[in-house]
Amino acid sequence: MQIIKDKLLEKYTEVDFSVYLEICFNQNKKEHIPFVTEHHHILPSSLFPEFSDLKEHKWNGTYLTYENHYKVHSILAEITNEKSLIAAWWGMNNKNTKNNRLEESKEIIGEKLYASLRKKAVKNISLATKNKVVCYDTRDEKFVSIPKENLDGQRYKHKSQNTTVVRLSSGIKKTISIEEFNTGNYDGVVKDTVTVKDLINGNMLRVTTEEFLNNKLLVGTANNKFYFIDEIPMRSNDAENYIKAKGYNSSIHNFERKKNKEKYVSNFEKITEETYIKEAKGYL
Repeated sequence: MQIIKDKLLEKYTEVDFSVYLEICFNQNKKEHIPFVTEHHHILPSSLFPEFSDLKEHKWNGTYLTYENHYKVHSILAEITNEKSLIAAWWGMNNKNTKNNRLEESKEIIGEKLYASLRKKAVKNISLATKNKVVCYDTRDEKFVSIPKENLDGQRYKHKSQNTTVVRLSSGIKKTISIEEFNTGNYDGVVKDTVTVKDLINGNMLRVTTEEFLNNKLLVGTANNKFYFIDEIPMRSNDAENYIKAKGYNSSIHNFERKKNKEKYVSNFEKITEETYIKEAKGYL
């Protein structure tokens, strides 16, 4: 997808991702196949945490065979030289299975041996968790994995019956008990919501997508660029949607570099946050 290419180009202007992207796009199995595929972040989550949630950003995920998953990580490590990506690839170089996981190795094992070992490890984990369920232990106040027949509804309550998902201040989602949630120290995760910054007071908020789109003084956490297009102040996402509606089928980043912008808009100017706030207040 174009957004993936644009984001990589923004961060690595001199790196050729063509081979990497060809595998990600053309070898995508499109669904999870047990003991065959793994879900891979095309834009690595360590470098693009804003796109790490693959339920929210499905376009950033690809189902690759174990062999291809190993291969793309080795490519990423080599062409970017990023420490986090080198560590991720090195962590895949393991020799054997033990305690339902792969042990660390000091040698490069290659995609075929990785696939064989990974398949064994996944099967071991599957056997270890078969007929077990994650539940909330009301006595010890923690989550445990127990055999399904031990689930009594009193001490051990199914995870979905006595828990809720919250989002921590760091942005990470966590499952906690209803009792803990009721202390008032957490905000629940609501579908179709986004984390934004209020430009007026600088506070971080969790609002509905509709509220974000309608309130021009709220900006997303991933991109805080501002523009003045056709005499209208716009945030990055507004600008991107606007120029696409005008017929330019690419990112705002590429549009910035396009010489004949007048084909799409009468005026285009990148502005500072301070200027945007002033103009947005007047426009609203």
